[in-house]
Amino acid sequence: MLSTKGDIYERKSRWKIVLMILAMLIAVLSIVFITYVANKIKTQERQRIERYAAALEKMNTVDPTNSDDLTFLIDIIQSNKTIPVILTSSAYEVESGLNFGEKRDTNFVFLAQEVSKMRAQKIEPIVIDNGYNKQFVFYKSSKLLRLLTWFPWVQLGFVGAFLLLGYLVFSDSRQAEQNRVWVGLAKEAAHQLGTPISGIKGWVEYIKTMEAQDAPMVAEEIEHDLDRLERVTERFSKIGSQPELKVEDIIPHVMRNAEYIALRSPRLVHIDVGDIRQMKAYASINEPLLDWVFENLLKNALDAVGGEGTISIDVSQGDKYVKVDISDTGKGIKQADWDKIFMPGYSTKLRGWGLGLSLTKRIVETYHDGKIFVRESSVGRGTTIRVLLPKQQALSSS
Repeated sequence: MLSTKGDIYERKSRWKIVLMILAMLIAVLSIVFITYVANKIKTQERQRIERYAAALEKMNTVDPTNSDDLTFLIDIIQSNKTIPVILTSSAYEVESGLNFGEKRDTNFVFLAQEVSKMRAQKIEPIVIDNGYNKQFVFYKSSKLLRLLTWFPWVQLGFVGAFLLLGYLVFSDSRQAEQNRVWVGLAKEAAHQLGTPISGIKGWVEYIKTMEAQDAPMVAEEIEHDLDRLERVTERFSKIGSQPELKVEDIIPHVMRNAEYIALRSPRLVHIDVGDIRQMKAYASINEPLLDWVFENLLKNALDAVGGEGTISIDVSQGDKYVKVDISDTGKGIKQADWDKIFMPGYSTKLRGWGLGLSLTKRIVETYHDGKIFVRESSVGRGTTIRVLLPKQQALSSS
């Protein structure tokens, strides 16, 4: 069974909750991972500054004549190119600065302010003990570490904005599509009902002036129009619910619609059914809906050929499917538009509303578990649309 309206909204709500949980999980994992990486880098930077402080402390005791030790210590000190460092006396007077920027490294007022900030934040400096006096090494995280710390939040902001924009665009697009479907469905209903209603009105006017002997003929014609009206009503009643399927020979349905369209075609339009009258092809079908499929496809073919051309119907059977090909010698379809013609609202006709083929696709694929597609088409040479229905064995008469 198809979902009821309530089921659809409940399922949509569940999907929204699932997507929100997934988004939150991705956000948490992203923050956890970035935090782990940031902590690793923070530990490494602490170790680098400790080596830096140890090298400064060692410089005061190294033998100046030992060039190897001196070079080694200088290399350690100069290897710090990224971590901002301030060296102070034991009284917190600034002695030097490094990696704050070319101008700021010599701006002692700025450096003193930075020391005050770090002390207010309870940041413990690294102590250099020369034996006769002490120095403090204050340091800040490198620019890379600071960016990495902020990255998850910036990332979440961008992702959130992108999701919001995507949601708004999708909602607007979906609303526009729903509007097209409802407008198209209303127009399709009016179009389907218009023909039999007009016929009945015409016969009512004729009844007012007819001779008595014409009564049986008029009654028969009105009955035909009422049958048509009843069939149209039944079609629309099936949309949105699960229709009952029965195993039937589809050939009579193909022929009935071919004859219906032939009676309403211009004189120079020929409908060729080949030898399908002698065939039998069984599938599980809902008669009113399948008739709607063939009628829509034949009407589209009739529109495509204009006032002159040929519409061909071919039925064949494979291992799994009954194949119905409806071809025309009309204007054809660009290959880029082969899939678009089945989308709600898409139409190449000036006064079309683009719902006939969308409904046809829904009837074939959703209700009959079949397939429908453009088999071949070229501009100016015509189009073939193929319908595949799951093949069934004929029911025994016993």
